[in-house]
Amino acid sequence: DKLDAELPLPTRILLGWTDFIAEQGLLLALGAITTAVTAVAVFGGQAGGKRRRDRLAMRTPVVGDLYHLICVERFCRVLAALTSAGVPLPDGIDMSAKSTNNTIFQDRMLPVREALVRGGGLSKPMTESEMIPTAGLQMIRVGERTGGLAVQLGKSATFFEREVAFKMKRATDLFQPIVIVLVGCLVGFVAIAQVAAMYSVFGQVRP
Repeated sequence: DKLDAELPLPTRILLGWTDFIAEQGLLLALGAITTAVTAVAVFGGQAGGKRRRDRLAMRTPVVGDLYHLICVERFCRVLAALTSAGVPLPDGIDMSAKSTNNTIFQDRMLPVREALVRGGGLSKPMTESEMIPTAGLQMIRVGERTGGLAVQLGKSATFFEREVAFKMKRATDLFQPIVIVLVGCLVGFVAIAQVAAMYSVFGQVRP
């Protein structure tokens, strides 16, 4: 200001942003608190909130596919253990679905349990539920035909466990370069804003 020099655009953006945070800090804090309270109200522990939260989680790119596979792996693992222990299949379906802690998965398994109570098979209603991937459905069919359902469910759980580990590693490998690029851009912008300011001011006041 004393030298009557004009700062470059990156520096003006940086200063404007920091001034905005300093002047509107209280407003930003209130907005963050309001957003958090609203999120808790919408996606809280109530049945409707949990269902909305599960639906949102399963529709989120990358994360949704991983979350779905984790539920499938847990469902197959628990059902295999219950079937081996002699628990009736309809009850096993109900308890295994609850073990996923996913309301969407539980809702889709209700028709499967009802079909079993009526005396139907397992593979057809499982296919109609659209919650078990093709590989798992094929193993369930083999288990029904051979009488080794518990064994095939255990193999399905192991298969999906490997799928979860693979997809988790791939998701981590995907996010790492994105984070590095974002941090690099932020640091680079701050550095450019500072260095450009010095060179610009020196150039403007040079006799």
